[in-house]
Amino acid sequence: MTFDKIPSPSPPQCRAIWILCAAMTRWEPLDSRAAAARLEEAGRRLDLSAQIGVPPSFPELPLPLEAFTQSLSLLREAAPSTRRLALRGALEVALGRGTLPLAQNQALRTVTEALALGPGDLAELMSQRTGAVLPEPWDPSLPAAWRGRDGNGPGPGGPWDDGGPHPGAVAPMGGDRLARIKALGLLGLDEGASEAEIRRAFLRISRVHHPDHYAASGPEAAQEADLAFRRLKDAYEFLLKVEA
Repeated sequence: MTFDKIPSPSPPQCRAIWILCAAMTRWEPLDSRAAAARLEEAGRRLDLSAQIGVPPSFPELPLPLEAFTQSLSLLREAAPSTRRLALRGALEVALGRGTLPLAQNQALRTVTEALALGPGDLAELMSQRTGAVLPEPWDPSLPAAWRGRDGNGPGPGGPWDDGGPHPGAVAPMGGDRLARIKALGLLGLDEGASEAEIRRAFLRISRVHHPDHYAASGPEAAQEADLAFRRLKDAYEFLLKVEA
């Protein structure tokens, strides 16, 4: 999944974007090791380093509320392309586990408004990134909203909501186009990828993101890496069934 490059923002705007991306890790919440890994992965996926520079070391990023609001205030005055880049980074961080948790969904909508962008901008970025429709936030005060959130059925916000099914559960053997697009998105592929390209993409991702590589980063980072890897494996197996 690739995006068009844009003119590089100014240095203060670059730092503000990284602060915004780092702040998104607070909504889950993640420890500093897992948050740093999430930030690094988001930068790689969107090639942010080529556009706004390499992210500072995570512990060096100021994450208090004041720094977060100041970064939003600075970015709000930036060009639309810079604001969309900031939102793209925030979305990538929010989707780090392959889902869109309720807290991250709500945070993204707040950030979108704070950046003087509209819901359509966020929905378009979600569609470009995943091929899926942006889920509406569910209401945790409703008992019915909790049904199916044990991982055995779709969450209220659909497959991209936290608690939704793995890609293979959307259309187990039916070759559903939307489910296939979502699975391809997890592997960083576009619609129309061949079986050989799917196999190569999964092999490449497996070498980089295998949970064993994160064992030394602490239990939370290892647990998140294991969950992310299982989602990638589910997507890979689903795509092979569709191609068969």
